[in-house]
Amino acid sequence: MQHLKRMSLIVCLGLALAACAIPGNYSSDNPPTSPPAELQIEAGFTISPIITGLDQPTGLAFDPQGRLYIAQRSGSVLIKEGADPPREYATGFNKPLSLHWFEQALYVVEQGQIQRLDDHNGDGSVDQQTILLSDLPDQIEAATLVSDAQGWLYLGVGTQADHTATAGIQEGYIRRFRGDGSEASVYATGLRMPFGLAFDAQQQLYATDNGREGLGDDLPPDEVNQIEAGANYGWPACWGQRQPDADGGGDQAACATTSEPAALLPAHSGVTGIVFYQGTAFPASYQGDGFISLSGSWYSQELRGHSIVRMNAEDQSIVPFASGFARPVGLVVSPQGQLLVADYDRGMIVMIAAQP
Repeated sequence: MQHLKRMSLIVCLGLALAACAIPGNYSSDNPPTSPPAELQIEAGFTISPIITGLDQPTGLAFDPQGRLYIAQRSGSVLIKEGADPPREYATGFNKPLSLHWFEQALYVVEQGQIQRLDDHNGDGSVDQQTILLSDLPDQIEAATLVSDAQGWLYLGVGTQADHTATAGIQEGYIRRFRGDGSEASVYATGLRMPFGLAFDAQQQLYATDNGREGLGDDLPPDEVNQIEAGANYGWPACWGQRQPDADGGGDQAACATTSEPAALLPAHSGVTGIVFYQGTAFPASYQGDGFISLSGSWYSQELRGHSIVRMNAEDQSIVPFASGFARPVGLVVSPQGQLLVADYDRGMIVMIAAQP
């Protein structure tokens, strides 16, 4: 009930939530029914585009040298070094959605597989391109890849269906594996669209999740889940705070064994990325907070999405932070401590910085 009250508060505070396509299926066949407002940010911060003219940017990552990598859904990865404009780093990918720097290499999550890109001599050009995993379902777009302090990689894999499991395929889970693809296992289940994954300062894993469609404008809520090994987060049998879904075969007994969300978001917000702030440029009160991108959904009759919200590290409450995006997707904190956002529909990277 406490989470639901917070969800109502979010709507009343006016997040400028708007409609677009389902996260993990970035089709522009269902554009917003009215244009979003101009970029706006919480007092004490600035917000501005820093890179424009991109082709549907999705994932973002920095390497230890501070170079920025940008995935474009058309199939390429760009690199930006210093003040130079972005240039092509690698190409030929199938709808790349997520980038992650791990063990001296750039990992690219694309539809169906994950590739590792090595730049052995550090000259900003790919020397070796290796397929790490190739068994991801072709019709399901996996998303964010993250790593922990013990050298494990974690990947969210979404579902092909809306509220029923698809026979014969593994879907709606988080996979864990080593940097070479070995020791792969199912780490957690019951997640319809776990697009955003991130570790907080305590090395606790979180994942965003999108609720099913077909239950009206206000149900079910989108979610942020605190991920534990072996836990089941409900889909398709349950949604929200252990609410049974008859369409998915759920009942009270089954839902009682599932894990509840850490935080709820308005239904059909289209929650995508999440990142925890561990930089030094934002005020100290923001340290450890989560920043979450809401890309929006085509399903709702009212406009929802186009915003970034903040999850308080102390009580996991959700508050507005930035709005006016076309479709925010990838998030990353720069080495200097700014928050960068990939705006998919507008083809640009937006920087959020604390005012001096």
